[in-house]
Amino acid sequence: MKQDHAVFLMLPVMVASAFFISFWGRNAEALGQGDMGLALVFSFAVPLSFYASVALVVVAFIGLIVAWRRLRPVRLWLAALLIALLPPMFLALIDLM
Repeated sequence: MKQDHAVFLMLPVMVASAFFISFWGRNAEALGQGDMGLALVFSFAVPLSFYASVALVVVAFIGLIVAWRRLRPVRLWLAALLIALLPPMFLALIDLM
């Protein structure tokens, strides 16, 4: 795997991690419940990381289609797409419950 392509795989990992940490941290007993300023930061970070994740889904999907049409390996793009889909799928699951 080339170095420049590995960077694109790290971006969805970082955004998804930021989403889940912020989602957990805004009501965590040691973080968001005790400090309202930190809870406010986490509350703003949740939608920002969600929108960044949706943008990465679009970019990864386009990259997957282009790689597939050019007969290039699609594992990297598929992995990036699946990781970027974690926050939207999590919110859809929470919304269905």
